[in-house]
Order: sequence, then C-alpha cells, then structure tokens
Amino acid sequence: MSVTVYTYGYAGLTANDFINQLQAHTIRQLIDVRRFPNSKTNPDFNQGIIRKLVEERGISYFWLGESLGGYRDGGYPVYMKSPAFSSGISDLIRLIQSQRSAIFCLERKYTQCHRRFIADELVRQNFHVKHIIDAQTSIDHVIQTDLFH
Repeated sequence: MSVTVYTYGYAGLTANDFINQLQAHTIRQLIDVRRFPNSKTNPDFNQGIIRKLVEERGISYFWLGESLGGYRDGGYPVYMKSPAFSSGISDLIRLIQSQRSAIFCLERKYTQCHRRFIADELVRQNFHVKHIIDAQTSIDHVIQTDLFH
C-alpha cells in the first residue's frame, strides 16, 4: 500500500478552521510549500504564527518553500527539471514517509496552484495524493501534466 499525502489551501479560511479541517483528516505534519511564507491578506498564516498555532495542536510544521515553492522564472514545469526541485522532492518524501502529512499553500483550488505539479510528481513516484476540500471531503489526485513525454 502506498503512502497517502494530502494537499490543502487556506484562502478564505480562518487559521482555526484550517487547523480543525487538518485535524479532521488526522494530519500530524504540515509542510509549507509557499516560497514566500507570509500572507498579506491573513496574517494568521504568516510562517511564525501558523507554525505556533499548528504546533500547539500537536501538528509538526516544516517549510520547504525554498526548494518547492512557486513563482519560478520560466514557470514551474521548467523548474521541476532542476536539481533544486529534485532535492526538494527528496526532502518531501522523507517527511511524508514519517507521518500523515499535508502540503499547503494559499490557493484553495489545487488546479490553480503549483501544488498540482508537486502532486503529479508524487503520484509518478507511487504516492497516493488527496486534496482536502473540507473537513469531510478529500479527492484523489489524477496526474494533469505530462512534462516528460
């Protein structure tokens, strides 16, 4: 059986609702894939604050935005071919194999976020990826990009 990893976006949510929904999916580890881990629109999601809030609820926090964050010159699909991305994916895999994890960013719709590219790569490497929609609902990821063919 493959390891399952979740993805989630916080846009439009309070920090409390975000964390409650993570807990509803029994997430034990939150992995921030924002290249710039602060929020102009919701300061509760600034790195230091969200880290403190999730850790107070027993959820570990890690930041992999340097290697897996979005906003890349040439676009994210081009960046995915780089050694830095490969290193970031290796780090992510080590983390998600240790406990039930979710990667997160701002955008609620994963189809409008670089999380879809990370999810594609994880599925290619035989991980089961689910996108959290709300406290009761998650959907399976289906590869959407064909970068190498």
